[in-house]
Formats: sequence, structure tokens, C-alpha cells
Amino acid sequence: MFELMFRLLQRLGRDGRGNSVLTIALGLPALIGATGFGIDTAQWYLWKSELQQAVDNAAVAGAEARADARTAQAYKVHAARAFGANLGLIKDIVSKPTIELNDYGKGRQNLVIVSATVSDRLLFSSLISRSATTVRAEASAIFGWSDHEASCLISRSPAARGAVLYRGGKLDFDGCGAASLSEGGESGGRVPQRIQG
Repeated sequence: MFELMFRLLQRLGRDGRGNSVLTIALGLPALIGATGFGIDTAQWYLWKSELQQAVDNAAVAGAEARADARTAQAYKVHAARAFGANLGLIKDIVSKPTIELNDYGKGRQNLVIVSATVSDRLLFSSLISRSATTVRAEASAIFGWSDHEASCLISRSPAARGAVLYRGGKLDFDGCGAASLSEGGESGGRVPQRIQG
């Protein structure tokens, strides 16, 4: 009996016909895992990108509203409207944005902060963690001038319409922002605008 088993194992060891099947069987879990991780990472990146654009635009809209005496108290409405207008894929899974004022530099209540989260189950990650994935984004924008920081980008035209237009993404001017001195439409009105990225 043992001799028969030994001969069978020897024959199996010399036979190379099943090697590719064994290699595929051992490599398949890694291939499926890498594919699933790639799909989840792409989905997470899309969520983060869209959420960041929505909070960026909401913060800028809130700061623009605060800079205009006619809309200063309605900054939350303007920020929430801009937030909602920038939602697409995540509109059904995004939280209500938190919109608040804070002090920046020597100013009082001159910083609009907007934050929100997206939470849902990702296809592959939920199989492993059995919980939802949460992505958070925050943006802030100030209005008026700050005494301790200069603007690196300044539109100096006194009447240009849309002298400084911000379309989302990240403003990074090595620690300083953008400003518009224009009184034209879509430029923030009489108070010089500064947008902190």
C-alpha cells in the first residue's frame, strides 16, 4: 500500500502538466485582491476630488457673501448653494456641509470654513473590513486683507468682470493667496478679496 502511494507521488512529482494550473490557482487571489484594491482606490479618489471641489467652492462663495454687506448674514445659504451645485457622483452619499466662521490673523469672523464627509461601502474594502469608507474634506476662505500675509496674485483692474475666478482645486502660492481689487461682477465687490487655498 505504502509502496503504491510512494510510486504515485513520484510520478506526480515528475509530471509537469499541472504546473500552470497550480500557478494560476495560487496567483488568482493576489490578482483579484490587487484588482479590487485598484477599483476601490479609484473610487475613493473620485469621491475625494469631487468633495474637495465642492467644499472649496462653498468656502469661496461664503467668503464672497460675507464681503458684501447685502449678503453678509446669508453666507451659509450662499456656501450651501455652491456646495450643492458642485455635487455629481456623490450627491446621494454626502453629508450636509458644516459651515462656520472663525477669526483669521487680526480679523474678526473673517474666515469661512466648510467641511463635509462622504461615507459608503466600497466594493472590495467592505468585504475585508465590513464597514463603510469615509472620506473627509475641508476648505477655508478669508475675505478682506490680512495684516501678516500678502497676496501673491492680485487683479488690479478696478472694474473687470470676473477679475479673479476660482473654479475649484487647490490654490497654493507658497503660503499666500489671491486677491481682486475689482468692483465688477463676480469679483467680490468693494472689499478686496483674498482666497486662502
